[in-house]
Amino acid sequence: VHLAGLANIGIINNKSDNYGLIRNFNDIITSQFNVGLVASGVSSNNDLISFNISQPLRTEDGTVRLNLPGTMDLDGSHNFNIKKINLEPSGREINFDLGYEMQLHNGSAFRVGSQITLEPSHIENNSSNELVYGSYKIGF
Repeated sequence: VHLAGLANIGIINNKSDNYGLIRNFNDIITSQFNVGLVASGVSSNNDLISFNISQPLRTEDGTVRLNLPGTMDLDGSHNFNIKKINLEPSGREINFDLGYEMQLHNGSAFRVGSQITLEPSHIENNSSNELVYGSYKIGF
């Protein structure tokens, strides 16, 4: 049995005064992870079973200020409305994947599995997604 994992944390910080649509964005923190168990030789020497838990890239914290066009004064100068937006989503998407793979004698392989996704797209109380999949890989 093998344990494998990956985790990333990102920090983005830009405090410059831009005069486009995005005025500035401050202290945006992102994260993602994937942890999996793989057991080889389940029923023969050329197969494996795997179980993975993952979270796709998610904004943990941060804000952005939008520079939205407003009115125009009589002298032709433009007024802008600044809108501050919180970038943290309401939920946290978590994926659970269980799969079985077998290498075949001719260099090909097949894989079957299922996946359950909780709070898809990081939206709180979003209905979970379930799927069953299969694939066949041809070696040449």
